[in-house]
Amino acid sequence: MPYPAGVQDAYTAVKNLWPTLEGRGLKFRRELSVAGDSGGGALATAVSALAPFDESVSIKKQTLIYPSVDYTMNTKSMEENATGHLLRSGKIAWYFDNYF
Repeated sequence: MPYPAGVQDAYTAVKNLWPTLEGRGLKFRRELSVAGDSGGGALATAVSALAPFDESVSIKKQTLIYPSVDYTMNTKSMEENATGHLLRSGKIAWYFDNYF
């Protein structure tokens, strides 16, 4: 599915978490943390960025493991670490192009 379907799906899951648990009669603590690595970290970031605009969603913590969230790729770090590492800037650009 094309962007922003993944963000919308992730946000829908977060938004419907409490009603789903309540509907099943499960006991739970109303504290939500989101986490993800790589593309999942970018989704967790996007969901966390949307949450402050929705009173029904409150995210207490997030754990992000090497997410690519600067879609401009215009930072000194991107230049300094462009090659010689597992994840190179050219590959990050390829991921962004395919994501969008």
